[in-house]
Order: sequence, then structure tokens, then C-alpha cells
Amino acid sequence: MMTKNEQIKQTLIETSLRRKTQMLKVFELKVNCHHTSKDNFKKLSNLFREAKWIQNDVIASDDIFHYEYKEHRIIKNFDKDHNIVERNLTIQTGVHQNIIRHIQQDIINLSKSKQKGNQVGKLKFRRECNCIPLKTGMLRVTSSKTVSIPQ
Repeated sequence: MMTKNEQIKQTLIETSLRRKTQMLKVFELKVNCHHTSKDNFKKLSNLFREAKWIQNDVIASDDIFHYEYKEHRIIKNFDKDHNIVERNLTIQTGVHQNIIRHIQQDIINLSKSKQKGNQVGKLKFRRECNCIPLKTGMLRVTSSKTVSIPQ
């Protein structure tokens, strides 16, 4: 009979062996707006709009690496007439955290590139958002042509 520590050690070894044969896959999806309902299209466009607001709010903050998503559920930004507007975020917390981590990783990558001697600039405010980073498990494949994402 194995002790508890031996069982844990054995399962860790089995897990590492299983993961050696797994492959990392990245999927880039294109949304076909012609086959979505108006409600789903509105939710998707709202998701990308709020992602843009979050990215710009993170970039505008004083310290990006101490940016707390809990404190920024209400974002102040400018409308098209340059008036300050407060907006409530309806985006899921996990997606909010992923967007923040993505921007932090962008800054780390710029720093590494600068250390190698490349000339780099700074992160700028974004006019549009074309990409939303999602963790594994947030995406659900419903069929060969459809995928559902959290909204």
C-alpha cells in the first residue's frame, strides 16, 4: 500500500509523461457576421468595444503592473466629442484579467526587445480592438463550424 506522498508523486510523474506528448495549439477565429443573430452580433461588438476601453484604461494608468481589475469596473474615457464619460463594464472578470495580462506581456516583450538593442516605442491608445485573449476552457466548440465564447 502506497502512502499519500507516494501517490501524489506517482500522479505528478504520470501527468508530466502525458503532457510530453501533448501539443500546444493556437486558434485564430474569424467571425462571420452574416450568420449571427442581431442579438449575438450586438454582444460581440460590445465585447470588443469594452476590450478596447479596458486596454486604453490600462495604458492610461500610472502603474500598469499594479492595475487592479476590481477597482476599474467603472471606466472613465472620452466620447467622440472629447467629453469625459463614465462607463460600466459588463465584460466577464476572466476576460478582463486576460486583457490586462496581455498588455503587461506586451510591455515585457517591448522591454526584452529594447535590451537586445532594437529601437522600440511605447504602447499607444488603441482606436479599435481586433483580438481578445481567451484562456483555455473559455472557448467551447459546438460543431465543426461554430464556437461559443463567454459573453
